Amino acid sequence: MMTTSEKWGWGIAYAAPIALAALILNASLVSDLIHWIFTEKSSNAPVGVQLFISSTTIVIALLAIYSATWTAHRVARIKATIDLIEKRESTTVYRDCNKTFSRLRRGKGFSHLNAPKPEDQGEREDVKDYLNHYELVALGIRKRVLDDGFYRGWMGGPFVRDWNAASDWIQRERWKCNDAGQWEYDDNIFEHFEFIATRWSREARRLKAEPRIPPADVGTGPGDEALPALGDQVPEVAAIAPLPGAPAIPTRHPRPFVSFFTPRG
Repeated sequence: MMTTSEKWGWGIAYAAPIALAALILNASLVSDLIHWIFTEKSSNAPVGVQLFISSTTIVIALLAIYSATWTAHRVARIKATIDLIEKRESTTVYRDCNKTFSRLRRGKGFSHLNAPKPEDQGEREDVKDYLNHYELVALGIRKRVLDDGFYRGWMGGPFVRDWNAASDWIQRERWKCNDAGQWEYDDNIFEHFEFIATRWSREARRLKAEPRIPPADVGTGPGDEALPALGDQVPEVAAIAPLPGAPAIPTRHPRPFVSFFTPRG
């Protein structure tokens, strides 16, 4: 399946010669072209006919170059996708992580892994590794390193299913406890996984569209340490251990406006 950008590219490629012909091919040009073909083929073509022929040749050449380039990039993405499947999804480590994730998905879920007991630490690592693989795949698709249509045909259903199954755990993992004793919500955690899952299916859960309620615990889990902000991110902050019934945080804090002339540290 072609992405939106690819569809736009092909649309422009096909529309360009039509638009060019509409601009160049007027009534007088048609008359000149027909007259030259049937009566004066041995003489030099009129200027308008020469312009039309040269312009059409250029457009056809550009279209051929675009088609060849797009095909080469698509083949490279598919090859990279197949290599990822063979080298990662066929390994014993990945299969073991898949078994752990599937067992928890069908059983007691993942909530106990936010603040796991020592005996549950191995399961937490397996689940993280399994979901990190999906995040890597989603990032590769968004950056056009991997092929969207090929991987969707291979793992589209399980991809969305596993996102929904782990979404509660991921939502809790996005809350981090900073040094000031406040909760910070970091929606960059598994953001690419969420983006691709929600693009592929309307049934995929959209965490970014849901109210954000800070956790009621005190941030003692192994994933609760705050992460440094990247770029111009402004963390969404809430007091730790909110009172029962406290309202959810409605929206993220607006990011400051940064222009080309803004000094960079």
